[in-house]
Amino acid sequence: MKIRTSFVSNSSSSSFIVTTKPSLFAFDKEKEKEKEIKKSITTEEDIKKLREYGFKDCSLDSPYQSNFNNNWEEKEEPNEKDPWRKCSLFYKVSCNQDEVIEFLLRNNIPFKASCHYDNYFISYERDSEHMLQSRNFGIEIDMYGIELCDLMESTKVEPIEKIFIKKYLKQQDKLKKEYRKLRQEEKENED
Repeated sequence: MKIRTSFVSNSSSSSFIVTTKPSLFAFDKEKEKEKEIKKSITTEEDIKKLREYGFKDCSLDSPYQSNFNNNWEEKEEPNEKDPWRKCSLFYKVSCNQDEVIEFLLRNNIPFKASCHYDNYFISYERDSEHMLQSRNFGIEIDMYGIELCDLMESTKVEPIEKIFIKKYLKQQDKLKKEYRKLRQEEKENED
């Protein structure tokens, strides 16, 4: 049984994409292309860690594509001449998305994610001080109703938020510590 040790969420689904090959649309200028590749492409060491975690080879370049393609996992050998085949690794989780995000951040692995029923998109580039989280307001309004507009206006919800990595990981550590303390107290009360 998997026990939740970070942020609590309901059983929403989240999809993660980690790019393993440069995009066909990478910049033409060599300097920009090298910079882009370094920030967004995984290393062989990253790929090993990701596969051990449970990521699978796929041909997707966006976490949203998994919603429309149930055959996202590559089952046959790739056609080496097709540059789109096996260009990324994919992971889908029904909850505990923060555990996956934490794993990726602690290993400095660049990723893109569609989280909590596609309500928001997260992206992280290698060595960045922050990840970007952007809200998908249309999806949220469709899911929760037009009343959400009033709530968003009254709380001043930002469409794009920078989430600083050190702060996020520190918060994860704090939540885990609190969780362990609660579990210990529960054990002591049982005895």
